[in-house]
Amino acid sequence: MIKPDSFDNAPTQSLLSVINGILDESINKKDAEIPQNVACLLRKVVQEIERRIATQGEHLRTQSNHFKAREKKYQSRIKVLEALAKETSEESEYEISKMEEKEGSRQQEEEKMSEQKQIEKRSLEQQEIEV
Repeated sequence: MIKPDSFDNAPTQSLLSVINGILDESINKKDAEIPQNVACLLRKVVQEIERRIATQGEHLRTQSNHFKAREKKYQSRIKVLEALAKETSEESEYEISKMEEKEGSRQQEEEKMSEQKQIEKRSLEQQEIEV
C-alpha cells in the first residue's frame, strides 16, 4: 500500500501517471473496484488537470521571456544613462578646469596691476624726492 505522505514530494507527472495506470486497469477489467463510468469521468478530470498544468507551464515560459526582454531593455537604458552621466561629469571637469584657468589668469592680472601700481607709486615718490 502507498503511504499518503509519500505523495508530498512526488513530481506531479508521476502522480498523474499512477492515476492513469489505475484508471487503465479499472477500465480494462470488468470486475473492477471502480465502476467504468466513474473511471471514465476520473480520466477526463485527470486530462483536464494535465491540460491546465501544460497551460500554466506555457504561461510561465511566456512570462519569463517577457521579463528577459524587459531586463534587456532596462539594461540598455542603464548603459545610456551611465554614458550620459560620464559625459556630463567630463564636461563638468572641463568647465571647472576652464574656470580655474580663468581664476589663475585673473589673479596674475591682479598681481601685474598691483606691481604696476607699486612701480607707479615708486616713480611718483622718486619724482617727489627729486623735486
